[in-house]
Amino acid sequence: MKKNVDTLLLAAAFGLLVSLSPSARADGNQPDPATVQPPKSSFEVGMYRVKNSLTMNLLIEKKLGAQLVIMLLDERGRELHRESLGRRQQKCARLLNFAEIRDGTYTVVVKNGTEEVTKEIRLSTQTLYEMPRRLLVAGN
Repeated sequence: MKKNVDTLLLAAAFGLLVSLSPSARADGNQPDPATVQPPKSSFEVGMYRVKNSLTMNLLIEKKLGAQLVIMLLDERGRELHRESLGRRQQKCARLLNFAEIRDGTYTVVVKNGTEEVTKEIRLSTQTLYEMPRRLLVAGN
């Protein structure tokens, strides 16, 4: 009889422990992986084009204490520009001027050693050409 009571108390304690577990849900199912949010990045990157120009605005916000590297790469992966953000700098804004750069695909890479954000820029110049002159004559 004592053995049955001990077993019943042990089972009740185990059930209470499992029900208080943070990963267990009330219906007994595990959380859906699609609804679980990934851990937040230690920095955010935003980029937008300045209207009517060949300039891009690059905005970065990071946590204090983290160090970042910003790189501009051409389509072959060659480094065109490299800059570091120090640990004490929390926000950064840069203008990237593409007025004197050839057409192509460029990549902006922002990384801190473990995380990396890449943004692609496609630069293409539309060529204008003159239409041949034509004459339209209407008659009654």
